[in-house]
Amino acid sequence: MLSLAAELGERVSREIPKDTARAVGRLYEITLGRRRLGRDGNWFFAILADHARRTRGTANCHLLVCTNEFIYVD
Repeated sequence: MLSLAAELGERVSREIPKDTARAVGRLYEITLGRRRLGRDGNWFFAILADHARRTRGTANCHLLVCTNEFIYVD
């Protein structure tokens, strides 16, 4: 999972290098197959965006690929 998260972080950084908010949105699209919804909460998005600025997004990628929504298909 850690190597998958690192590769995903690199991909998002290449696609959207300078806009952290858009990069986190793109991360949602890639990992969960959907755009960020209002029910995801602005506080969660703000945490992801702040953390992405400091860690180049790898930890955020790891977080999203470990969610139930990523792992299980309804």
